[in-house]
Amino acid sequence: MDRRAVSVGGRTIADAVKAAQQAEDAGFDVVWFNDNTGVDGFIGLTAMALNTRRVALGSGIARAFVRACTVTAVAAADLDEISQGRFLLGLAGGTPRQNQVESSVTVPHPVPQMRELIAILRRCWAAHTPQEIKFEGQFYSIHLRQFRRAVVYQPTIPIYMAAVREKMLQLTGELCEGLAGHPVNSVRFIKEFIEPNIAIGLRRAGRKREDFTLSSWILTAISNDRAQARREAAAQIAFYLTTRSYSHIPDLQGWTRQRMAIQEAFHVKRDLTAMVDAVTDDMIDAMSLAGTPDEVRKKFEAYQGVVDLPTFQVPGILMDQSRREEAQRLLFEVFGKH
Repeated sequence: MDRRAVSVGGRTIADAVKAAQQAEDAGFDVVWFNDNTGVDGFIGLTAMALNTRRVALGSGIARAFVRACTVTAVAAADLDEISQGRFLLGLAGGTPRQNQVESSVTVPHPVPQMRELIAILRRCWAAHTPQEIKFEGQFYSIHLRQFRRAVVYQPTIPIYMAAVREKMLQLTGELCEGLAGHPVNSVRFIKEFIEPNIAIGLRRAGRKREDFTLSSWILTAISNDRAQARREAAAQIAFYLTTRSYSHIPDLQGWTRQRMAIQEAFHVKRDLTAMVDAVTDDMIDAMSLAGTPDEVRKKFEAYQGVVDLPTFQVPGILMDQSRREEAQRLLFEVFGKH
């Protein structure tokens, strides 16, 4: 089955809901909606659930450690009810700096803490009748006098982890239904780094590869002006690679020099033009679908058989709202199934 997903956004929640409706009409199977300091993903997904009928809806990506685990459990259960079984929980640990600076949360041991968090979520979601929930772990001590899912559409809610490092990828393969791969993944990085670590986790749990969905976000910049699309893709790639926690992604592919230039331009020189200029053509080709409609259709063939659920994402850097809406419309036209 040729399943396709798209990550949508907008200036307002209403804009994002409209985009979700357009994605559903275009035949996409899953719509993901982001969760960050500027928007509460669960609220946006609630609006989408009430205004769509068929498409699955995922938090792409909910921040795991800045909410109480039981708050996440309740929100996911409510969204399962509101969407009538169409909800997918995308989770991310977040970078250490992001957690600390944006939410004043310190997470020194994210992998074992994520293991406990997932265990609590599963235990809560299994409470199809009123139950007392107790959990005593290294990171969480939980005692709920009663947890109950009012209406159960999915016995357990699928979890897709946004993992980028070895141990978290292995945990994802062991415990989760799928991977929500980072937008700067390339086909090479997926084959050489992601798949082997997912396989370790699957073996640890005695699971088969067909039991797991590998999704990866794919930066998709489409324009009749080829140079414009490539520049937009380069800007988004550069923005992501300013994050030092992601340095291994370009380094393992031979782009250490470019990555260092990007980070120096952003963190030291404060020169955004130099930051984008440091992204080379081979990086754009590997980490994005950028160009004219015919060009990106052809480039997408490289992902066939590698990614189970491609998630197309329009870049946001160097784009005003009208251009972003145009790029999203072209994305729906090129990669929609209707």
